[in-house]
Amino acid sequence: MANSGVSVKLIGNPDGRFTAAQAAAVVSNPDAVYMARTRMIEVENTSNKGGGTCYTLPELKAIGEVAKANKLAYYLDGARLFNALTFTGEKPADYGKSFDAISVCLSKGLGCPVGSLLLGSAEFIREAKYLRKRMGGGWRQAGFLAAAGIYALDNNIDRLHEDHEKASKLADCLAELNYIEKVEPTQTNIVIFTLKDQ
Repeated sequence: MANSGVSVKLIGNPDGRFTAAQAAAVVSNPDAVYMARTRMIEVENTSNKGGGTCYTLPELKAIGEVAKANKLAYYLDGARLFNALTFTGEKPADYGKSFDAISVCLSKGLGCPVGSLLLGSAEFIREAKYLRKRMGGGWRQAGFLAAAGIYALDNNIDRLHEDHEKASKLADCLAELNYIEKVEPTQTNIVIFTLKDQ
């Protein structure tokens, strides 16, 4: 928060997601000089703390309408977006039409050693490059990592269902153990469980 100057308001349900109604209820702060002005709604798909739960595109579009009605930017933290797309069967292009900006991680699930992509309008990306440079970013040798990212996009998206199947099997095995209190529902590649107090 120190670098961005951002103040956040967290909302959501135990599965890590929130609804358009919840967003609408908290999107505006009181009109007071000591309160931060709301500028953006951010959604994470899949939800990390929610155990890899996914939004559907209609749910995301409804939240986007709240952003649009309040003249706010709408951003998708799509670190595991391809996991969500694998689970829901939705198309990436439909997401591009719904958000002002999207980030996608190439290492989470796709097997790339490092790397993320930032998607948005030409003007947005130009500004992002300025900010990246200001924060010390900008590699001359990034081509090697870009090659790994291209390989991941070309070869590993179609294999994400294997990760989901393995995560589901792991969740089922954990649920049968007598020292496991609870296993959260597992939709994609994240398994969250609680141990019993001994």
